[in-house]
Amino acid sequence: MIKKQKAAKLLNKKQKQKTKTKNKMKKYTKENETLVAVLSYLIIGIILYFADDIYSKSAYIKFHTKQALNAIIITIALSFILSIFDAITLNTIHPIITLISVIAFLGIIAAYITGIYYAANRKKKKLPVIGRFADIYLRF
Repeated sequence: MIKKQKAAKLLNKKQKQKTKTKNKMKKYTKENETLVAVLSYLIIGIILYFADDIYSKSAYIKFHTKQALNAIIITIALSFILSIFDAITLNTIHPIITLISVIAFLGIIAAYITGIYYAANRKKKKLPVIGRFADIYLRF
């Protein structure tokens, strides 16, 4: 009889601890949602989104993760395309390609800064010019 009471008390304590842990995790998610959204534009938030189940449930973090991943993919594609084009022309128009690259990458940096600003202020706005591609091509 005494063993059953002790076992019941122990089980009760474990259930209370699980409930407290779940409540802390929910509170933790709400408090750090903005931070993870901002960190998405610095790649860390993207890793957190895919690695941690808590963050992947947030629609807000998902939105900014898609926008950031979209910007990263476009940056890599643009770098690749401009490098190939520079190699094909055998550096004959290298100054023009360099100028195009600088202008394009300044635009992408501006998009990143805009995304960080939107995430920090809890706005779900798409990145200028490139943001619309996230919904079209990124499905997760």
